[in-house]
Amino acid sequence: MTAAQAKNAVKASVCRCDPLVLRERIPTLRSLSDFTELERQTIAERIELASVCPEELWSRLESLFRDQDETGCGKFYDGMDSICEALARHAPWCTDRVLAIISEDAEDFWPRGIGVELAGVLRLQAAVPQLVSMLYDDDIWVFEECRFALAKIGTDDVVRRLHKRYPSASCGYRDLVRGVLARIYLERSVATRLELAQQASHRSERGELLASALKHFAAQAVEPARQFVLQAPLDDVGLTVRRSLLIGCNLMGIRFAEFDAWLEDSRTDDERREEWIAQRMNCLTPEGRSRVQAASAALAEALRVSLSG
Repeated sequence: MTAAQAKNAVKASVCRCDPLVLRERIPTLRSLSDFTELERQTIAERIELASVCPEELWSRLESLFRDQDETGCGKFYDGMDSICEALARHAPWCTDRVLAIISEDAEDFWPRGIGVELAGVLRLQAAVPQLVSMLYDDDIWVFEECRFALAKIGTDDVVRRLHKRYPSASCGYRDLVRGVLARIYLERSVATRLELAQQASHRSERGELLASALKHFAAQAVEPARQFVLQAPLDDVGLTVRRSLLIGCNLMGIRFAEFDAWLEDSRTDDERREEWIAQRMNCLTPEGRSRVQAASAALAEALRVSLSG
């Protein structure tokens, strides 16, 4: 890490620090010259909101959404995250109000997406049954926020409910469940993913579950992942699982018979992946290849812009 990267990391940590801790160090923060004006404003706003009562915070949030409902604009996003963060200190006071929004019993100006986000910020266990049922909602804001909210709450009950629905759920719902489970760092989450991997009928689904368990340093995932690599072709899925297996075992200090050979062989993984993609491209129609190439070019350009900006 360079000195500039280290400085940026420290600044980002300060901006995310507990505002009550920051409040005790206001003179020191004012003397620092490395923060941008926007960063200073963010810190000041978080410190101010930490001292505001829940009634006033809720009133400010309500005003944002009333204005949005009247104007049709999206300006309510400005400051919303800071208010939600401050409300998290008053979870008992907020609980019934948040549940009302999620169940659509609140006034019309409240979008369910903000209720779901608040449920996650507050880690509202009482909202879990509704969030699980809303995970594949027609409203993209709702189901996107559901993924993050369930992961933030991250209890055994979340894992249990998702596990129960998984076998009979649609492919799209199962995709979202795997994403949520991958963000929950609990033994039950790991055990659930390994069980689902064993039951999975699709190879890509099984590989994703095994790879995510290995990223959580689950020693019990090593042998299933090893068998997966031994029995499967080294396509994109196989290479992903093998890479997760090698990294996880290296960090956990675990070795198996093929470890050294696979580690050496993995040096050419990028070339293998490119070859595999090329083979798949050759199976496409000319129109299909053009679409993939255009999408790849657009993704590369977006990445370039994000890195340069």
